[in-house]
Order: sequence, then C-alpha cells, then structure tokens
Amino acid sequence: MPVSPNEAERELFAGLRALKAAWPMGGWSWDSRLSSIASSFGAHHSVNARSAIEKGLPTVWTRETISTAPSRIQAIAERYEGVRKGQMLLTGGRVDSLLAFGLWWPWETSETVSLRVGLDEVEENSAQYVRFCAIFGVSL
Repeated sequence: MPVSPNEAERELFAGLRALKAAWPMGGWSWDSRLSSIASSFGAHHSVNARSAIEKGLPTVWTRETISTAPSRIQAIAERYEGVRKGQMLLTGGRVDSLLAFGLWWPWETSETVSLRVGLDEVEENSAQYVRFCAIFGVSL
C-alpha cells in the first residue's frame, strides 16, 4: 500500500528527531558549503554515533554498494564527489518522496569523524528545511 507524502514526511521527521535525541556528542551547526547540518566527533564515539544514526538514516551506502543504489541516491553521491574508502552515504525516507541523507566522513587522521545531514531536493527556505533545522537546533 503506497504511503501518502504527508505520512512519508512524518515518518522521516520522526526518525530525525530520534537520531537527534540519541546523538551522543555535542551540538550541530550549519554547513553553508554543503547546505547541511554538521557534527564532528572523536572516532572513539563512532559506535554510539552509528547507533543514533540508524534511527533516522538507516540505509547505508558504501564505496562497494553505491553502484547498486537507486539513481537518486547515486546522484547524491556524485554531488558530493562520490563515496570514498571509509566514507558512507546514509539515507532515510523514501526514494520517491522526501529523502534525508547523511555523509559520514572520517578525517585524514582517522581520529575525527564528521556527519553532515541534509534534505535532498529541498530548498533551504522551504517549510521542510525550517522544520529540519529546528529539530537539530540550527539556524541558517
């Protein structure tokens, strides 16, 4: 049975609220370069971070699996220069509806990881983006 756009949006935002509530590190900030919110943390927090991420962005794409992803997901990966070794593209929502993505990027030193989260194909000034930013306590 198809899910209505409103129901898909409610499900996605509920998952993002759960991710934020479970997030084991500090705050989030706006990354204007990638039109996303960001949080960086010590790699020793990775297990707890991944547990929180699964609540809102449960689908994981890696360098090895991105070629099997739907074209919309592959387009997100291409927009951010692909998925390199050690990186992950995480998604939540429905490919045919509102879709959130996360970029898991370990730093070169492997001591720090950044997670950036955004909404695909949504304008920053839209009501959906305002709601998204409010969940994470971030202002544009």
